[in-house]
Amino acid sequence: MTYSFDTIIERDSTFATKTYVPHVEMGHPNSSNLWVADMDFAVCPAITEALVKRAEHPIYGYTEEPESIKDAFREWFEKRHDIHFTNEEVVLNTGVLPAYSCAIRIISEKDDEFIVFAPTYKPFVSKLMGNGRKPVFAPLKGWEDHFVFDFEAMEALVNEKTKAVVLCNPHNPTGRVYTTEELRELAAFAQKHNLMILSDEIHCDLAYKPFHTIMDINDYTRNHTISLYSIGKTFNLAGMKMAACVIKNPELREKFEKEAGVVGVLSLNTMGLVAFEAAYRNGSEWLDECKAYIRHNIEWTVETFRTNFPDLHFEAGEGTYLVWIDLGAFDLQTENIQKYLLEEADVFVSAGDFFGEAYKNYIRLNMATPFANVERGVNNIIRLLKK
Repeated sequence: MTYSFDTIIERDSTFATKTYVPHVEMGHPNSSNLWVADMDFAVCPAITEALVKRAEHPIYGYTEEPESIKDAFREWFEKRHDIHFTNEEVVLNTGVLPAYSCAIRIISEKDDEFIVFAPTYKPFVSKLMGNGRKPVFAPLKGWEDHFVFDFEAMEALVNEKTKAVVLCNPHNPTGRVYTTEELRELAAFAQKHNLMILSDEIHCDLAYKPFHTIMDINDYTRNHTISLYSIGKTFNLAGMKMAACVIKNPELREKFEKEAGVVGVLSLNTMGLVAFEAAYRNGSEWLDECKAYIRHNIEWTVETFRTNFPDLHFEAGEGTYLVWIDLGAFDLQTENIQKYLLEEADVFVSAGDFFGEAYKNYIRLNMATPFANVERGVNNIIRLLKK
């Protein structure tokens, strides 16, 4: 490998959320941290070099968007995913969630309903509720050891208030990467009921099988989809606050830009712009090696758990750096599985109920960390479960 992902990097001194919460707030300074979705790896050196070069210029004022930034973004998606759009169809912004919130407001009114697939990333729900909209949940159903859409249940949810479907692909927390056929079925459902599609594709570069965007399924989805992307997950740059939407419908894009301008999410970070272009221009080799490393961590984790608990249910391996595990078969005698594993195993994980009350017996593990951290954390959990 050209790049090293085994190095343990101290993060406490940077007030990193990943370590600050368990080490300082929770009082466990030596815990293995397999929770919040950022990486514990050093970013691609080309990104650091670009930032250092820009930092050497002593003025960090308001900054315009050079066309080269959108060129880099567009060319990346053409080469890696065979996804095509024009620079004009790209709207750079400060983050997936701020953009999602703007999208909610331009396609609906207060008290309108959005179909959300459960389990789901909690902020997708809180943003809807904070904007006066109502999430209605369509639980994904298990099929051949992975989750799929339940169209029968979805049909029962639709009424005159239903305005959109919130899609996460690859899916957080399960890691599902939906097939073209699944996306066609979802597109047909949306078209049948004249629904918009808000598609969070922030983990698309971390798919381990071909990734397809619902935006390109047909003419309906091209005109009724807002696709959300970011450098945060792919390149471990969440703190840069740089993201992008692709909106092919010009009227919809104009509405989005107007709303986003009003709330200020089009005013971009000077260093974020630099990191964004450097990542998409020069991050390909680094990402390929990073994905291979993460894939090893995932495969080792799944195999280790299955060796010890053959009947344990997993969702892992199609995309993201996440592993979704059902611990419901164990009588853990706790209402707070996150706190329990921290106190009893010195491992900090994401609790399942963050993704929906029905998933309180699940945990989500983050594999984007040096193998030594994965090995210690997983083995500690296994020892605890065997007691």
